[in-house]
Amino acid sequence: MTIVDRINAELAEKTRAAGMGFAGISVEPDYPGLEALARLVEAGQLRLHVARAFALAEAGEAHRFLSTGPAGKVVLVP
Repeated sequence: MTIVDRINAELAEKTRAAGMGFAGISVEPDYPGLEALARLVEAGQLRLHVARAFALAEAGEAHRFLSTGPAGKVVLVP
């Protein structure tokens, strides 16, 4: 899951070449929408790949890690 244009042909091609699915959807950042996404995750219907988690104090290192183009999300935790 990422935040990009719904129609991103380059990302779609790379994703499919890696054996993963790509679907462009638009979700408004509202409370009911976020709850619905959380339910999908909890039900195992939406899976997110976390490349690496960093402590919030390591935000600079996380930003540098992002520049390497990781396959997956980068997460900051308290």
